[in-house]
Amino acid sequence: MGDDEYWEYLLKKDQEELEEVREATSILERKKELADKLELICTMAIYNGFSLEDILEEANQKEQKNGGFSKRILLEKVIEK
Repeated sequence: MGDDEYWEYLLKKDQEELEEVREATSILERKKELADKLELICTMAIYNGFSLEDILEEANQKEQKNGGFSKRILLEKVIEK
């Protein structure tokens, strides 16, 4: 596969993996499907020249700046100044 074709494949695969997470009927099945998504995220990161640690660091910085999902608070909109 060429670069563009491979990236499109990874994006399509990401959608498939998300659907499998949605369809998981047990906590163990969900864990396995989330592991597949994590492997895919690692592959996508490496493809773009990043390590998983780079992605985690970026996620942590965004959480510090914007908040995260773990507190279950829904942000409805952002107002830029």
